[in-house]
Amino acid sequence: MKKFLGILFLIVFTLTLPWMAVDSMAAKGGWQKWEDWENYPTGDFLSDDKWSVGNSCSADDVADVTIEDYDGSRQVKFTYLGLTKNISCYLNFNDCPERIVGIKADVTIQSCTDDLDCRARVAWHRGITSEDDYYIWEAIQVRSNLISVAASVLDQNSLPSNYDWLWDTYNANFNYQIDTIGETFTVSAIFDKPDQVTVTVEGQGTITYKVEDKMGDPIDIFKVIGMQGRGSVDVTGEEFVVYFDNIYIKTRGSCDNKKPQAKVIDPKKNMPLDACWVNITFNEPMDTCCQNIEAPAEWPIGDTVWSDDQKTFSIERSNCDTTDLPANTKIEFVVNPDGTGFMDLIGNEAKKKKLKTITVK
Repeated sequence: MKKFLGILFLIVFTLTLPWMAVDSMAAKGGWQKWEDWENYPTGDFLSDDKWSVGNSCSADDVADVTIEDYDGSRQVKFTYLGLTKNISCYLNFNDCPERIVGIKADVTIQSCTDDLDCRARVAWHRGITSEDDYYIWEAIQVRSNLISVAASVLDQNSLPSNYDWLWDTYNANFNYQIDTIGETFTVSAIFDKPDQVTVTVEGQGTITYKVEDKMGDPIDIFKVIGMQGRGSVDVTGEEFVVYFDNIYIKTRGSCDNKKPQAKVIDPKKNMPLDACWVNITFNEPMDTCCQNIEAPAEWPIGDTVWSDDQKTFSIERSNCDTTDLPANTKIEFVVNPDGTGFMDLIGNEAKKKKLKTITVK
């Protein structure tokens, strides 16, 4: 199956041990309580230091996100608007999400219209395919008649929509044709190893997937809870309401405060006089939102482009079709000359860095 056949998953089913609801027992298992919503006022949810509401929730009229009292506790509520199909609404983990290697949550679909494919999700991204640098998206999905887990390969550069589905590297159901509406399910995923993920649904079982081929570095910090309604684009107003409560996380390492660095320029020497592009590679994936590059007069900047793994930034010389570079000349580029611009996925600004290449004699 395409170039990513190297990633094969061996499925191991094990019996589920009941989780203890007591916080101290959860802590013994390495889980840390992240949120129970009790300190939030009821009403519209506003982004804060711990959570941010995904732009698509309101911009694409996907769902309202509110805090409500439900089933004896305060919970976050997603109410599907039925105006935009097949687009997700998420709450993003904000505080050092790069440290999160496990997520656990109580998920309750309160209602779901019969003709709508209601999907309540705990989802995450932890890498790209090893050969094509495609985005890998993983999720536990509580749906109206089943609970599933999958890792999907997406084309992050597809047009016009972006993130078109290509294929699933794994896809499995815990149990099929079960009535989930009105039932609360405790779901968890542990992805603390680069070659393994363990997914558990309390009362349904545990699935461990072994990854034979290592993923590439993540190109997005994506750890979320949320929803998606899938259905006909000409039907509006479907009812879909989901609640999330008792969010726990597993973490590894400390918050990433290290500044990224531009490491390599290519070519480093003997640049052809008719060269049109130069490549600058960073030591980690970068946020493609921002750039700040100082180039010499010999290299008027034209187009720029990022590699699919978001580590290499390529700069076009806008006059390469009409003007050759001077021979045996040093060409110097400065990354973030004033200390801002290029940044990593966390928002750490890259260090100012001078990179030099020399044209041929």
